[in-house]
Amino acid sequence: MSNNRNGQATLIMLVLIIVIFVGMVTFLLSLAESVSQSEYLNLYAHGLLASLLRTDTGSLDANCKTVGNLLSCSFLSPAYLCGGQTCGSLAEATVNDSLSQFADIKEGFRYLLIVESEGFSAVGPAGVERLEMGDPSLLDAPERIAATQHLSGVFGGQAYVLNARLLVSRID
Repeated sequence: MSNNRNGQATLIMLVLIIVIFVGMVTFLLSLAESVSQSEYLNLYAHGLLASLLRTDTGSLDANCKTVGNLLSCSFLSPAYLCGGQTCGSLAEATVNDSLSQFADIKEGFRYLLIVESEGFSAVGPAGVERLEMGDPSLLDAPERIAATQHLSGVFGGQAYVLNARLLVSRID
């Protein structure tokens, strides 16, 4: 008699596991359908910008350690030396290399990174109004997604707040 109950308990557990599995698959499929293409592209652009700005450059200098630091340095003092290169040229090379890698990974998209000052300072101390790296045709693109992140800190004893904006558009 206990052998019958043991078999029934196993059968009930098996059915219960199958029902839970089918319920989870149904839930995940309904969730996947609810994310629209524009929402996906928006999440993609914001994640890409955050990843780009936090990328380590390999430099030991605190002003050149991450791409975000490098962009701030190239906006505020493009002639500052980072391991033998100016931070302006190193930032442009690093960002353009990253954007071309993004384009290779996700074909059919174009990227433009813009760094501008925030607030009343229209021109950086080095005379730089804004940095643009990537595909400049995105400035006039009708359908594009923009992800923005603030860059703030202290450089050369001066506090700064900059906006880094990544524009992403699908190639038509």
